[in-house]
Amino acid sequence: MAEDTNAWLRQAEHELRFARQALASGANDIACYLGQQALEKYLKGLIILAGREVPRIHNLYGLASKLRDATGIAFTDEEMDALKEISFFNIVARYPMGGEELAPMEAITAQQAQRTIDVAARLMARLAPDAAEASGGGDGS
Repeated sequence: MAEDTNAWLRQAEHELRFARQALASGANDIACYLGQQALEKYLKGLIILAGREVPRIHNLYGLASKLRDATGIAFTDEEMDALKEISFFNIVARYPMGGEELAPMEAITAQQAQRTIDVAARLMARLAPDAAEASGGGDGS
């Protein structure tokens, strides 16, 4: 189980690295999408680590709620609001929305991309000790 979980967590870290590179190159849409994907995979990895099935959802708020229910890990209201906000990029960072004249690459700002990356990095760092402890990599191993 830990090997499978570690693959999810490693993929999340990989996508966060590429989100930063996308932002640096001005690809704000890709940065937002990869930031959302990094958080999604990280949360799913922790849910697997808790012995639960991988939820087939993409909503970060919903994943955080499932993780909380499985492990007791608490999220602040501010974090949950940020997860709702970032979940939005799973769709809008990839597809022009009906009636919009701008493609995502034109509509998404560097500020939105930076916020997405910042939230993803902050949450992944905060949850990392839980991941390490649960997979046997904490101080108690």
